[in-house]
Amino acid sequence: MTGFAKALGFADAAAMAEAITALKKQIGLRTDLTDLNLSDTQIDELVQLSHHPNLDNNPVKITDDILYDLFGTLSKKDMYVEQP
Repeated sequence: MTGFAKALGFADAAAMAEAITALKKQIGLRTDLTDLNLSDTQIDELVQLSHHPNLDNNPVKITDDILYDLFGTLSKKDMYVEQP
């Protein structure tokens, strides 16, 4: 990712990520889920709805734990899953 970021003119991947986040905010795109005030039940539903067949094309198996961690982080809920 660093090579890609540098090829695009960024110092590193973190700088590219910051620029993308700034652009998303500038044009009014969502950068997290905090304003939705999702309940645990809604996050459960979101995890189940996220199992799209295209996930099978991902080289990393996307588990419920990964999705709970992702949505928990994006919604600022304390739902972190311990990594082995």
